[in-house]
Order: sequence, then structure tokens, then C-alpha cells
Amino acid sequence: MSRADSSPFAVLGIDAAWTERNPSGVALVEVRGESARAIFAAPSYASFCDGRRPDWTARQTGGVGDPGALLEAAQRLTSLPVRCVAVDMALSRTPIVARRVADNETSRAFAREWCGTHSPSAARPGRVSDLLRDGFTSRGFRLAVKGERLPPDTLVEVHPHAALVRLLGEERRLPYNLARMRRYNADAPREEQKRLLLETWRRIIEAIDAEVNGAAALLPADYASLRPSRLKAVEDTLDAIVCAWIGAEVLRGRAEAFGDETAAIWVPRPRGA
Repeated sequence: MSRADSSPFAVLGIDAAWTERNPSGVALVEVRGESARAIFAAPSYASFCDGRRPDWTARQTGGVGDPGALLEAAQRLTSLPVRCVAVDMALSRTPIVARRVADNETSRAFAREWCGTHSPSAARPGRVSDLLRDGFTSRGFRLAVKGERLPPDTLVEVHPHAALVRLLGEERRLPYNLARMRRYNADAPREEQKRLLLETWRRIIEAIDAEVNGAAALLPADYASLRPSRLKAVEDTLDAIVCAWIGAEVLRGRAEAFGDETAAIWVPRPRGA
């Protein structure tokens, strides 16, 4: 289900917070055939729309994304049309009230890799998801589901954890979430926990930079020196870049959908498949 048109395009990747309080990472990637280039990335909606290099030492603001403002900011940064918005958050054409077919299919497909999905509900992401979907839909982006041809302008839900397992050829979900750092190596000293986490980040950044030229340059070179409260902004931004790469793979016809006619979660196919 790849695009019939092979013209260059841009992808907007969003690591969307499931609440209004927390920040959401955003990234913009240009795609020309097999070549992808990272244009800009930021740790919050406000920072992305501002268009200036983020201040990684500052506290990031939350809020609900304004699709119109995000698309306008993207078009200031690239001359290419944004053809895909790839979002790491539960999205559906119908109201979300509990786990969906998409969640269950994805969790079964990646159970061995420990890449199950979070359980969405009417409260979380709830209104946040509805506003994002409706905002992009009103601007011509239709949510891509299983079994249909991709719309010309596509909104897709993606799963970065499963995508990274396939990209790096791992057998298990990569331990890179800052919030779970103490669980990954519970018996290790705090500094060793941080070192191991950031080593995983380094591997992910190298892998995604090989897929999206310039991705690493959009993240702070000295992120290891940031306070833990500020490292979350780097993680969110990295996830947004991964989302944008997944969106590019979807439009290239190299991803598969898990779900039904109401909602689908997209994951790049294994290399060589």
C-alpha cells in the first residue's frame, strides 16, 4: 500500500503525550526516494512551532497540539509537501473506549519481543487523541487503517518500540525509557544505570542517523551532562524522529498494519522481508 506518486515529500513525526500536561516531541524529515534527511526536531509543540534550536536546559511546556500551527511551521522549514503525519499515540476513526483490535494484534505480534502496547481509554488519551485526529483530518489528512489504500495525505499511528526492535535486529524491546531506568538494572548504582541507558540511546541514535541523515545533529551532543529532568526532552525528541522515519517507511510501502478498519498501528517490516 505504498504511494503511487514517487515525488519527494516530507513527514511530520510526533511523540504525542497522552495528557495535556506533558510535552510532545516533534520532528520533520524530508524524503527523496531512498534518501531521508532530518530537517528539524524539538521537544515540545511550542518549541517546534518556534522554529529555533531548542534550549535543552529549559523546562518544556505541555499542551494539546494545534495541527494547523504544526503544519504551518513545517512548511516554513521545508519546500516539500507534508504527505504523512506519524504519531505515537492511540488514534481511531471511532471513539476509543478500551483496548482496540489494533492494540491486541500488535501485542500478539510482538509478545516475544516484549513490545506490547499501552491500553488506551476514553480518558487517556481521550480528548487529546480526538483533537489531534480531528485537527489533521480537517486539513486533509485521513487516518490510515488496515486493508485500505493509503490516502494521498496520511495520518498514521506508529509503534517506535517495535520499529526499533526490527531496525536494530534485537530480540527484546530496547531498554531506553528514562522513566524505567531504575527497573532495567535495579541492582546497579544510579550512575551505572544512567550509563547503560545512555549507551542504549547511543545505539539507537546511530541506527536512526543511518536511516535519516542528520538526525543525530538535531539532538544535543552533550546530552549525557543534562539533569535527568531535562533528559526526558531528548528522549521525546528522539522518539519523534523515529516516528518520522516510520512514516517514511509507510509511504515507501515497507511497513505493515496491525488492526482493522477503524484503527491500525504501523510498524516497518523486518529488513529483507
